[in-house]
Amino acid sequence: YLRTRAGAVLDRRPKQLAITGYQLGDKDEVLTHLSQFGEVEKVEYDETGLTLLLEFKTRLEAEIAATKGGIFKGMTLTITWNLPTRTVTLDHEEEGEVDLNDEDEDALLAPLPDDDEDEDDESESRSWRR
Repeated sequence: YLRTRAGAVLDRRPKQLAITGYQLGDKDEVLTHLSQFGEVEKVEYDETGLTLLLEFKTRLEAEIAATKGGIFKGMTLTITWNLPTRTVTLDHEEEGEVDLNDEDEDALLAPLPDDDEDEDDESESRSWRR
């Protein structure tokens, strides 16, 4: 949750559900069934048509659909939260180019510290290793 200046709470939790476990011919009926629990803002199907992605207007509506909409025509639907994925793409001109300040560049180019101390410790006998 995030409080805004006006005191309102901004809920950034996902409000999109992934629904599976229905027959291909029932996908429109499943949509109608789950729409009774709240306002659906976005509808998507995967390539096979066997996974329905529904984004509700609010998190509360999505929670109600997830808890009360699991039974459809006597079958149990599998309803999970669909978490958004974030992808970052670079333009071909920018690919591989990163601006670093001198301090960051020096830190990246600095040699790695020697681990000679660990080798000395390993050669000593220890009572706890026995």
